[in-house]
Amino acid sequence: PDAAQSAREEDVRMYIGRPVRILVSDGRVMVGKFACCDDHVNIIMTETVQIMDDAKAKPRQLGQILVPGKHIVKVEVYTDPLVDDASRDPKGDSPLDLAITGKPIQVPAQGSK
Repeated sequence: PDAAQSAREEDVRMYIGRPVRILVSDGRVMVGKFACCDDHVNIIMTETVQIMDDAKAKPRQLGQILVPGKHIVKVEVYTDPLVDDASRDPKGDSPLDLAITGKPIQVPAQGSK
C-alpha cells in the first residue's frame, strides 16, 4: 500500500474498540463498539444495540452487525466509555441498556489531515 493508504489505515485503527453511534438512512440508531470497516465504508460493530424512538422502549440487542456504507448517514466516535444511563457508573461489558455520554471525537474527512 502507498503511504497515504497506510496513514488512513492507521487513522482507522485508533478507533477500534471505541464506542460508536451510527445513524442510518431509515432513521435507526445503532450504538456499539467499532470493530472495522472496508473501502466501501461498510462498518462492523460489536456489542450493538438499536436505540428505539420511544424513550420508554428498551434498546434492542443486535450483537455483531454489519452496517452497509451506502445506508450510513452519520457516525459518531466517542472518547468516553459506555455508561449506564441510570447510574452513570462506567461499565466494562455490554452496551445493552446503556447510553453514550461524553463528547464525540472530531474525525477528519477523508483526504484531510
